Amino acid sequence: MAHEDLQRAIQLMQTGASEQAAAMLERLLQGGGLDAPGRAAAYVWLAETRPQKDFKVRCLQQALHYAPQMPQLQQQLNELQRASRPPVARVFGLFGSVNAPASAINLGFGGLFATTSFAVGAASELTLRTEGAGEVMARVVGRFPQDDLALLRSELAVDDKLPTAPSAIRLGQQTVVAHIYGSGTRHGSVMGSNAVPGHWFPVRFGRGQLVDAGGNPLYDSAGQCLGLLTRNKNSSGDWLALRMGQVHARARSWLDERQRKPEARLCGACGSLAQAPAYGGRACEHCGAVLVPGTESSPPAASRALLALRGEDRIPCPHCAARVGDYGGRCLRCGRSVAG
Repeated sequence: MAHEDLQRAIQLMQTGASEQAAAMLERLLQGGGLDAPGRAAAYVWLAETRPQKDFKVRCLQQALHYAPQMPQLQQQLNELQRASRPPVARVFGLFGSVNAPASAINLGFGGLFATTSFAVGAASELTLRTEGAGEVMARVVGRFPQDDLALLRSELAVDDKLPTAPSAIRLGQQTVVAHIYGSGTRHGSVMGSNAVPGHWFPVRFGRGQLVDAGGNPLYDSAGQCLGLLTRNKNSSGDWLALRMGQVHARARSWLDERQRKPEARLCGACGSLAQAPAYGGRACEHCGAVLVPGTESSPPAASRALLALRGEDRIPCPHCAARVGDYGGRCLRCGRSVAG
């Protein structure tokens, strides 16, 4: 009778009625009608009724107790236990700026590493260290001050990749672990993200726990990287972390822009990729910061390209001589008609 009920429970599972199957399997396991192989089978099927990994592990451990001669059970259990353990985070150290030391993470594509813009400061190159692999020079290639994010590139070959949480994951109050290069880990709590923009979330740590300039990966209990910890704070005094989805989006946009502008160079003032130096210009066309010492001197063709880059190649307004352009036939500077 018990074995017939076990078959019915299995049939329920196969048809997708997992709740009914779970109730029947639990009743069978509480009773004494199943022999050892039957109890092992019941625990194996019970493990499939819930998604929680710890529940599955407990069920398979019980199944293995009743069927120790089944190596495939032990293999399945080993794989599940390995997947249940958060991976060891590989965090890198950054040295050589006024705000260093700091931490950095490998993004797993394009040879890029990420840290905070604050950690980089005004440096164009820093020393990137990893435990057991020495140190190399890393060049600052991208800056996003609005996100307190900086991108670096180095010759260091890194195969591992952060197990990143989905971009759309909802962050409620939960425990996270920050990994700090050379200083182990620190536990904190996500405080909810209603009071900050969607790509930020606040984290609360105990006093005196953070010892570098940021760039630390934050892991949840499932071993997923949620974000990059910065040294910015909200009005409640909680530290702000940048979601990994935003970090990856910025990195991919930088890669795309670099492909479109291979000769561009990084402007340390605004973080943009400036093309002006390629055409003989000395200042960033985005913010005007000086990039190349000296004065502008370039052949006529290059000068025209530079003017076009800055938006200064437009026909001047006949009234005020401004080259800002027009809209609706009127100069954007003086407002008068520019129609011939």
